Order: sequence, then structure tokens, then C-alpha cells
Amino acid sequence: MKVWHPRKGDEKAKPKNIHFVIKDEGVYEVTNQPKLAGFYLFTKASGGRMTYLAISSAERIALLAAPAGANLESMLTALRKP
Repeated sequence: MKVWHPRKGDEKAKPKNIHFVIKDEGVYEVTNQPKLAGFYLFTKASGGRMTYLAISSAERIALLAAPAGANLESMLTALRKP
């Protein structure tokens, strides 16, 4: 994940790496990062890659209430349908 964090004039707009551990699929909260702070759903994609989607507080509550083994990405899609 890349984030732009201007500290000095000469470093302005240079990408900085942010590393954090994602142990498994699920809902995670990113804190202490003003531009990235919030709730995210992390899921495993093909080839072992992880994907993420920003979610709202209401979506977080619904996803955390899901039964074990539920397809959280499908649930999120259903929650977002009008």
C-alpha cells in the first residue's frame, strides 16, 4: 500500500510504504493514518492476493454479525444494493 506523506519540501508527494499485518479475511480498522483511517473489508483473491474495500460503520456492524464462514464480499455487495 502506498501513501503520500509530505514532510519536507524535497520529499513532498513521494510515496511512502505502510505495512501492517492482515492475518485472515475480515473487517479491519486502520488508525493513525489521516488519509487512510477507517474500516476495511479484506478478502482473499485468486492467487493468494488480498483485496480490500473501504466500508461504512453500518456495513462494519452487519459484516461482524455474519455467521462464521459467510462470504463477506457477497454480503457487502448485497448491503450496497439499493
